[in-house]
Amino acid sequence: MTERTRWAAAPTRTPSLEETRLQLEGRAEVLEAALAREAALERALRSARWKARLRANPEWVEEQTRREPEVVEALERVRRRAELEGWSQDTPIQRVVHALLARRERLKSLVRRRLASLTSVSGAPVLDAELARLAGLVRREASFQLDPREVLVHETLPLRDWPPVHAFLAISYGGVAYVLFALLMTRPGPGKEFPLLAALLLFLLPLVALVLRSGEVRLTSKRLIWRPKFGETVAIPLDSLRFDSFRWSKLLKTVHLEGERRVRLRHQGDGARLLTLLALHGSPPLAGAARAGVLAADVVVYPVVLREGGLAREGHAILRPGGVFFVPKVDGARVFEAVTGREAPTAMDAACVLEQLRWLPAAEVDECLARVVAATGGSWWSAWESRHEADVPAWKRIQINKASQVLTGKVDWSTQSRVEHILRAWPRVSG
Repeated sequence: MTERTRWAAAPTRTPSLEETRLQLEGRAEVLEAALAREAALERALRSARWKARLRANPEWVEEQTRREPEVVEALERVRRRAELEGWSQDTPIQRVVHALLARRERLKSLVRRRLASLTSVSGAPVLDAELARLAGLVRREASFQLDPREVLVHETLPLRDWPPVHAFLAISYGGVAYVLFALLMTRPGPGKEFPLLAALLLFLLPLVALVLRSGEVRLTSKRLIWRPKFGETVAIPLDSLRFDSFRWSKLLKTVHLEGERRVRLRHQGDGARLLTLLALHGSPPLAGAARAGVLAADVVVYPVVLREGGLAREGHAILRPGGVFFVPKVDGARVFEAVTGREAPTAMDAACVLEQLRWLPAAEVDECLARVVAATGGSWWSAWESRHEADVPAWKRIQINKASQVLTGKVDWSTQSRVEHILRAWPRVSG
């Protein structure tokens, strides 16, 4: 028999309010206070500004949790009295109880719905536990500014990092809107203003939506921060991220992920790279490695071609003071799995995985690269068995020879000083 069914027992008498208050010894007041408290919670959660109202009134949830045991005890006491003395459903305290139970069912459903909008939920709703969890998430307001001990790993900004297709659409829509606005201003005749105005709004709305739904992303040594153009800033600790929630919608340029909070990062042109970084910095050996705030200067990753005889293989070279690693062009997931020892949760960018090894100490970099080379069919050339062109700038060409094999590539001019620093540690053999 359910709790609601028990309250529907057949009545035999209707005691007065004063009589029930005396018999229940203060429990009637407990139930009336609970009804008023839960009514306030329900109104707050139904409001469009429900998050702000919960933040402004933290005592509501604290009081609800603190008073719950005595409310449960009072409900049980009233139930036993009602069954023993055959109280009528019209008894004032019975009406309070029925109103409280009905409100609790509504509140339970409302809390579950609000919580599900922020994070994943499962199992049967438990009012107090889910209300406390909801309040905890809402009160944890995020700042886009970094904490003193936080290190920035990656950052994307609106407009600057818009994918080319979005930039083209924005320019196109802007041009058409300008033409329509110019036509509207020329006042072409009675009755023609409305169609032009409607067309102008039709063309402007997608552009406005694009801007309002975009935002800024920061990946730090501890968390992912998302600041949308419209809405509140959300921060997710990296150690709470669920890899099975990673999803990259290439068509919509949207990153879907879930941890302590669920979030959609819209209009991210480099979403695949962002997911690679999240997976890497959420997994050993890179988990927490960025907190030191030091990127190794003696690790340089750059694209190369390995030639031997008439054969050529594309890939990446990783230049180190002791030599050079060659990783052939393969699926980035294989590189990720070799580094972390776990299955890749999404498509991976191999170059990005290799570049992030710079956050590790030198010994760990070489250990990871040795595993990557073994897993991908790459190779390692010691500096003592290799020759390089010492008199050619690295931004023009880096050519390294070993017997009949030739490794050729180049780096951006901004990386040239690091390349020269590494090669100065090699035996000075020109050729």
